[in-house]
Amino acid sequence: MINAKTAPFLACPFDGHAMKFSDKMVTCDNNHSFNVSKYGYVNMLTNRKRFHENIGDNKEMLLSRERFLGAGYYNFLTEAIKQIIITHLPRKNKPGGISGILEVGSGTAFYINNLKNSLDKLLPDKNFFYFGTDISKTAIELSAKRYRDITFIVADTYSNLPFKDKSVSVILNIFSPRNNREFKRILKDDGLLMTVIPSKDHLNELINKLELLGIEENKKEKVEHALNRSFKKLGDSKHKQKLLLNSNAVMDLVKMGPNYEYINDEMILKIQSINNIEVTTSFNLNIYRPK
Repeated sequence: MINAKTAPFLACPFDGHAMKFSDKMVTCDNNHSFNVSKYGYVNMLTNRKRFHENIGDNKEMLLSRERFLGAGYYNFLTEAIKQIIITHLPRKNKPGGISGILEVGSGTAFYINNLKNSLDKLLPDKNFFYFGTDISKTAIELSAKRYRDITFIVADTYSNLPFKDKSVSVILNIFSPRNNREFKRILKDDGLLMTVIPSKDHLNELINKLELLGIEENKKEKVEHALNRSFKKLGDSKHKQKLLLNSNAVMDLVKMGPNYEYINDEMILKIQSINNIEVTTSFNLNIYRPK
C-alpha cells in the first residue's frame, strides 16, 4: 500500500514532480493530488480513462486468471523468472540504498507477489519495495485487497508512468503492453527489465481445436528489435512445458486472456466436451539493462 516510505518513488504523472504522502493523499509541489483508496491503492490516470469503470481486464477475466495461476500450472514460469532476476541483480546495495521492483500490467499480482516472497527469503538483507500498475481498476482493487505489502497504482502503460527518473531497479513486463521510452526513463542505470512473451507454439493444441487467436507473427523479433534501441540484452531463454488440462482449466485459460471477447456458445460447448487435453505452454524470457 502507499505510505510515507513508498511515495518517494513516485512522480506526478502530470508534471513529473516528486510526490508526498499525507492524510490519505499523494500530492506534488504543484498541488496535483490523488486520493488513496480505503484499500491502499491510488488511481493516477490523468485523462477520461480515470473515470471509466470498464477499461482493461474485467472481474470475470481476473478471477479466471486467479484460479488458473493459483492451481500451479505456470509455477515453472514463476521459478524461471525468479532465477533469472536473482542471477542478474547487482550483488551489493549502496549504503542505505533502497530498490523498487515494479510489475507493469500486474493484473492479479501473481508474478510480483511470487517474486516478492522468493526475494524476501533469499535476500533478506536487501531493502526492496514492490509496486504493481495496471489500467484496470478492478485488477488493482482485487490485488490491493489481497497483498497489503505491495503498492498498487492504476496507471496507463502507454502514458507517463508515475515514477521518478531512475527510481526502479527491476521492471517485470509479463504478457502486457510495453512503453520502452518510459521503461528506460524510470530504470536505474544498473536496473533490469524482464520481458515475457508467448512463443509461436504456445497453446497450439487449443488454438487449433477452438479456433482461438494465434500468436502474432514474428512477435519475439518485433519486441526485441524495439527494445534493442535503448536496452542491452543480457540473456534470452525459452521455457516450455506440457500441461494436462480438464475442461474447467481450459475455460479459465481461454477466459483469462485476449480470447475472452470471442467466447460464444459454440466455443463453450466445445470446451465443456473436453475431458483431458495435453496443451503446450511456451514462453520467451529476455533480460535487459539500459544502454
